[in-house]
Amino acid sequence: MQQQLPRPGSGKTRVVAARVAHLIASGAAPESLLVITFTGKAAGELLQRLRELLGEAVASRLRPSTFHALCANLLRRYKLETGVPDFQVASEEDAQDMVKSILDNKKFRQSMRYSKQEEQDKKIKDEAVFYRKHISNIKNLCVNIDGRSGMQLIAEIAAAGRRMPGGDSPEITCRIAVMYDEYVARMAQEQLLDFDDLLHHSWRCSKPTRVHGRWQHVLVDESQDTNLCQFELVRQLTSPSSSLFMVGDPDQGIYGFRGAKASLLAQHFSKLYGPAAGTRSLSENYRSREPIVDVAEIVRRHARLSSDIAAAGRSRQPRLRNDTVTLMEADNDYDEADQVVLQLRQWHNAGYVWGEMAVLFRNRFHSTNVYSKAIAAGIPCNLWSRGEFFEAPEIKVALALLRCLVDPLRAGECIKKRLVNKGSTVKVPLMAGLGADAVDSLAAAYAADSSSSSNSLGSCLLGDLPSDLDAQHAVAPLQQYTAATAAGTADTEALQGLAAAWQPPAGAKKPTKKQRAAVDRLRGLVLLGRAAAAALPPEQVLQLLLVASGLLPQLQAALQEKGAVLRPNSADKAEQRKLRKRIGNMKTLRKLARNPTTGLPLLQQLYDYCVLQGEDDEDADDAEKVQLMTMHASKGKEFACVAVLRVHDGSIPSVRTDEPGGQSAAMEQERNLLYVAITRAKEHCLLVWPKSMYRSFPQVRSVSGQPQALVVSRFLKPVLAAAAKGLLPGVQKLKRRYVETK
Repeated sequence: MQQQLPRPGSGKTRVVAARVAHLIASGAAPESLLVITFTGKAAGELLQRLRELLGEAVASRLRPSTFHALCANLLRRYKLETGVPDFQVASEEDAQDMVKSILDNKKFRQSMRYSKQEEQDKKIKDEAVFYRKHISNIKNLCVNIDGRSGMQLIAEIAAAGRRMPGGDSPEITCRIAVMYDEYVARMAQEQLLDFDDLLHHSWRCSKPTRVHGRWQHVLVDESQDTNLCQFELVRQLTSPSSSLFMVGDPDQGIYGFRGAKASLLAQHFSKLYGPAAGTRSLSENYRSREPIVDVAEIVRRHARLSSDIAAAGRSRQPRLRNDTVTLMEADNDYDEADQVVLQLRQWHNAGYVWGEMAVLFRNRFHSTNVYSKAIAAGIPCNLWSRGEFFEAPEIKVALALLRCLVDPLRAGECIKKRLVNKGSTVKVPLMAGLGADAVDSLAAAYAADSSSSSNSLGSCLLGDLPSDLDAQHAVAPLQQYTAATAAGTADTEALQGLAAAWQPPAGAKKPTKKQRAAVDRLRGLVLLGRAAAAALPPEQVLQLLLVASGLLPQLQAALQEKGAVLRPNSADKAEQRKLRKRIGNMKTLRKLARNPTTGLPLLQQLYDYCVLQGEDDEDADDAEKVQLMTMHASKGKEFACVAVLRVHDGSIPSVRTDEPGGQSAAMEQERNLLYVAITRAKEHCLLVWPKSMYRSFPQVRSVSGQPQALVVSRFLKPVLAAAAKGLLPGVQKLKRRYVETK
């Protein structure tokens, strides 16, 4: 049992890769290794390094994955042993939609006992975010949630000395408990598991099955960001004969709001595993210049610069310049943006490309001024957002089609929300003629039909289709569709007649000819997709879905139409760029589906991957742009030049953790966040804060339109004091620079 405590830039990923290579060289089979990373992107980077070290043949037998991807795979593979029924993974959006649907129920709202004023003040969307957040927090702060009510779990949290959901208001706490119970019941009824459920079910079911002790060697990256359930799951997956290798820096723990506990790594490892557990610190920083490391260590230790701090985190890079770290106080938030844009331009003039620069901030709305001013100055910028690719409307439609294929009986919400929603920005030709009102009417009639065993819209539309097709029975639908399209029939229209005729539920209003045709096309697409899955690899199946549904041809025709404009204006050009990006997104999705084998389970794996890994997406086309992102999103990244905005009290640390009686653990999380932001820089770092704020926001309120005075972050005050005494070579404090106005 070993734990590594690496400082930023110390080569943590290289250490994990080297450990894996060493184990395989010592005779361990690649299949006997379990490597867990914090994000899917980190898993991909690690696999790439392993390819370089071990070669493609050996690396292809390794499967680095996130906790959630691992759990989804285990639950599907061992579902008969674990007792977990057939399930679908609910994305965060699906989970929030479930909360919204609960809040829409009048009887449930009456049970919440809102006052008239509260009903007027609250919005369903804001309520859904509030309750979903607390449901997730309850699950993250407890290990055993099976069969226990929300009030019992909240009492356990309070007994452990943690802050109770709802704060000091018993009324709000009770509402959260009621919502938790209803949410759990509805998710179980729909056989959906959210991300937290994946962890808890895997923990509960791992020990009595073959999963326990399956791997001889378990390696966990970024272990400081594990919560209690994840930590206990790792313990369950390791047997007395297994080796455990955990890599993480408690000072980089920034996900306490998700229930992560860095103390699990720092304090509990040696207690749990006894004398056999070894600990090693990696203090050499190979990324950042020495002044950057010095400033980061002062922030981390909140102390004066001294030899013990230098020993705690040492840089292997020379100082070279006196302006490696720049501290600057701007006049106000608008001037702060001007100073950052000016600094970006200076870095670019010094030879750095735009893609080597980043602007970091605490909250997304902090970036508004910088982004607008940078674009106006001709600086290419990308306002980075996790999950942007999987949030694209065309990708959501493609995943809805995939959901109909792999899980038709529970695809009703996807059909309603993605395929027939008239408010969607992407229309699906497949469903032309069928509207949301007609879908609601069919679902209501099906639910009222005493002969139906389920009230699912998916069961109503697709329930009688064959659940699976072997290669022999898959030939006929494929040949029929191919012959129809070869004869000139449109891709979408060729779907009609493939599946058996649909019978509307008893009591339903007689569907129109267009509505029946839309349902027949959907049924034909599902049958065709299942037939293709038995005979074709996943990438070709996905291509067939995109073409047969009319989604891809529709976008290609629109792009061709815009390209035919002789004198396109700026709006035409912007629309062309949008269409190209959407078509490119579909191409990227097909790349994710590449696999030489066939079968419907592979498409289920693709759907799970898209739901679980969506938050780690990044667009490669943005590599030549300045990256604007939150400090949390910057974790695991590095840039030559970094500017950090709003380094003042009220932003970092936020007021919420600075209130009287505020938790010291939360304050340390704030310190860690600034430490992580600073150590993203390799060559240069600008730390800037405004003296005043004109634009009010939740943490800082302006009074009567007057600017609100701000104070530099308490974490940065020791740095300013040391720099003023000349103790920090390479660190300079500058006054604001003159910005010419037009």
